[in-house]
Amino acid sequence: MDDRPAAEGLRRYLPILDWLPNYQAQWVRFDVIAALSVWALLVPQGIAYATIAGVPAQYGLYAALGALVGYALFGTAGQVITGPSAAIAAVSASVVALWAAAGSADWISYTATLAVSAGVIYVLLGWFRMGWVSHFLSGAVLGGFVFGFGVGLIVHQMPKIFGIPGAEGSYFDVLVGVIRDLPDTSVPTFVVGVGSIALLLLMRRFAPA
Repeated sequence: MDDRPAAEGLRRYLPILDWLPNYQAQWVRFDVIAALSVWALLVPQGIAYATIAGVPAQYGLYAALGALVGYALFGTAGQVITGPSAAIAAVSASVVALWAAAGSADWISYTATLAVSAGVIYVLLGWFRMGWVSHFLSGAVLGGFVFGFGVGLIVHQMPKIFGIPGAEGSYFDVLVGVIRDLPDTSVPTFVVGVGSIALLLLMRRFAPA
């Protein structure tokens, strides 16, 4: 019995079976450097975006680890970084807020359920080759959507920059709360926050490498 069609089909859905047997020992050094670079970016990202999603910081690391392992098994591109998304974290928080109280066990359960459900939908869309649907999404609309969430994220993170308690409610409520509590700003927290942002901008401008 010829098992080659079955093996080819398995490699189609598990690309790691195709490239791993051909992996060369001299690539390890470069892959370790790449792994450390991704780790340095992904750990603070995972912690920060977990906070935006309203779940404890460690859940961001769990999700990032799952994405990396999953892409190693099923991904086909050699130069891709998988990781959390600020926009998706904000959308998740806004959806879960309709069903659970912030900081509760239900919030974590609903967030995990939402993430798994979205993953299943993505798998089904890929299975049925539904990528063509993206051609009907306006680039301007998507750009405005991302820009709007960017502004929302800035407002949402302002209490942390100033070291003051964040107000509950909409982004407008949070912004009003920040303005109201400005006299209570923690100077050390503000200096560290603004200094970090300035350092990142300066490095991006003068030392992008």
